[in-house]
Amino acid sequence: MLRALPNILFIVIIFILATAFPLSLDILSIDLSQKIVDNPAETVELEPTASITLTSERSSISEKTIKIQLKSDTNQFPVDYLEGYKLEIYKAGQLLDTKALTDFESEVTSISANERLLEIDKAGLVSAFGDGYYTVKLYEKEQVLSEDIYIASLTSSKALLASTSQVTSGQLGVTFFFPTSDYKNLVPVSRIIPLPSNRWRAVYTELVKGPAAVLGLYAGETAYPYAPNIRISSGIASIYVYGVNLKGFEGNFNVIADGITKTFMTLGPLDGVRFFVDDSANKTVDGLSLSSTFTQKQATSAYMGYSASDQYFMLAPIALTKTVFADQIEEIISILKGHTSLPTGFIETLPEEVELKGYTLNGTQLDINFNAELSTILAEYPNYEALMLQSLVQSLGTLEGVSSIVIKANDLPVVTSEFDFNTPISAQKFINLEP
Repeated sequence: MLRALPNILFIVIIFILATAFPLSLDILSIDLSQKIVDNPAETVELEPTASITLTSERSSISEKTIKIQLKSDTNQFPVDYLEGYKLEIYKAGQLLDTKALTDFESEVTSISANERLLEIDKAGLVSAFGDGYYTVKLYEKEQVLSEDIYIASLTSSKALLASTSQVTSGQLGVTFFFPTSDYKNLVPVSRIIPLPSNRWRAVYTELVKGPAAVLGLYAGETAYPYAPNIRISSGIASIYVYGVNLKGFEGNFNVIADGITKTFMTLGPLDGVRFFVDDSANKTVDGLSLSSTFTQKQATSAYMGYSASDQYFMLAPIALTKTVFADQIEEIISILKGHTSLPTGFIETLPEEVELKGYTLNGTQLDINFNAELSTILAEYPNYEALMLQSLVQSLGTLEGVSSIVIKANDLPVVTSEFDFNTPISAQKFINLEP
């Protein structure tokens, strides 16, 4: 028996080598009944995912917050569930700022296991950009997730300067065109003065005095150069200035000539204005040739809001480029919404949410109809109703053939604390009455 033992061990060794079992003591622990798996699967815990939607398709301008509903399809929210989402802030079609939703994570509240609500204060979102109307879009990367969200940041308590068409006997109403502080634009300011014996000299003297300081316009000692001589002949006003009078106004003669011409032609009746420097009209000053007669007709314009003061709003015209009546109405609405390059200090007076529904011209009465949002914003921001409605009336009143206007919201005449359009209202002759 012992003699057979080496043979048995030899056979066992041959079997092990043939089956590739390891020559190790571990062989003693092998369970031959266990199934052999080539690639055992790893256990992976999936991150929960979240889908993001708005609670409504359109956020009205009257709502104070932007509400974003967050839903998870796993009853859990991953740590980075707000990553990739952003808000873009626009004013007058121009992108002002981009905000990541992660910046507002502290504003998220839990509604249930699979639902959270993010509320963002509208006023705080645009506070850095001043008063006005804004549009916000919600994005996931480059994909828009919402319709436009509207914001009205109208916190100002400024008053719109009064306007009138009435001047009592013994007085003269004059609309002066004063330059802004940067001498890039002109703003009309009306002043009622005692009726003078020489109105042209009196008007020019008032021009030189400049606007009231409280309006925040030109802040120098004088807004216009002194003119020793003013002559009126054959419907032409001739303004004589000298080199010494132009010191301190270098580079601004284009605006000076435009302001004087508009002021004199508005007072009228005149056919034009001519300028003489050092008794000569054969000169070019600041690139402006003095050889021709300057004229200024009443232009069809959109009257924007304007303010350089912490107390007052004013109306300032931007001339229209269209010539067809229907196109001019569309252009007025577009400009009042700020769809143009706005000079410094100019303010849009209509929010994007207000839409034109139609208009009719009955004789010289223009009935213009907007959607219900006009009434909504007028009720929500009564401190801005004068600016909104007066800018519309003044703008539409410049259209040829229009003498009175009825403004409607959703087919009904607008009625506020200051305006009742059940009776047609006309544009005023003297706007921005100096306080």
